[in-house]
Amino acid sequence: TDDGSGDTTDDDTNTDDGSDDNTDDDNKDDSSTDADKIEPSLPSDKVEVEDDENLTDEEKEEVKDNIEEANKDKLPEGTDVDVDDNGDATITYPDGSKDTIDGDDLVSQKEDDGKEESKTDAEKNPANLPENKVEVDNKDKLSQEEINKVIDAVKRANPEAVEVIVDSKGNATLVYKDGSKNFIEANKLVVEKKAPIKVPSQNAANRPAANSTNKNANKNVKTGVTGLTGVLATLAAAAGGLFISKKKEEDK
Repeated sequence: TDDGSGDTTDDDTNTDDGSDDNTDDDNKDDSSTDADKIEPSLPSDKVEVEDDENLTDEEKEEVKDNIEEANKDKLPEGTDVDVDDNGDATITYPDGSKDTIDGDDLVSQKEDDGKEESKTDAEKNPANLPENKVEVDNKDKLSQEEINKVIDAVKRANPEAVEVIVDSKGNATLVYKDGSKNFIEANKLVVEKKAPIKVPSQNAANRPAANSTNKNANKNVKTGVTGLTGVLATLAAAAGGLFISKKKEEDK
């Protein structure tokens, strides 16, 4: 306002300053990120999980769905929600800015009814059978080497056991950290080796069996030889007789 002296009053100056301040606010809003503009809402319900320090993929997906549903009118298109193993969620907006939500606000540990804690280590870890049985010479009396093989096989199948004891018949006792035990019967761990099948030698297979037929044949051969000798003796005697008879006639 002009007071007649040509000077401008303080009111005009204040009006101009206010106008400048509004311009600065507008510029500030234009430079803010999506994370500055958006305040994510928390889901109405938490996701109950088995282990709040190690969520399964299914549990993570459920947390993500809850966040997106609670903020369906806030999150711009292209926003990504990522959930960590402990339930913490990171919201990444299209401009690259981020918001985070603590896992405690998103997940809760399922209540333990106390049954699991009351179980022994043996109950929590049922005995597993090895993939293959150990072959032994005598299933009623294993050698120390065979016992060691059974122990190794059982340990590999049951890493939770702190000790494995195997007796001379192959029965195994699994001992756990709390002192509890599991047992595996020998017939599930060992098998007796099969006796080798004897194969006849090549010479024995080709040699004819000495049976009664061959014996009879030998007898027949001998009989034939004996008969032939008799015939020859008879012919010789007859020839000798003729020679003597002829000799007598000539002497006369």
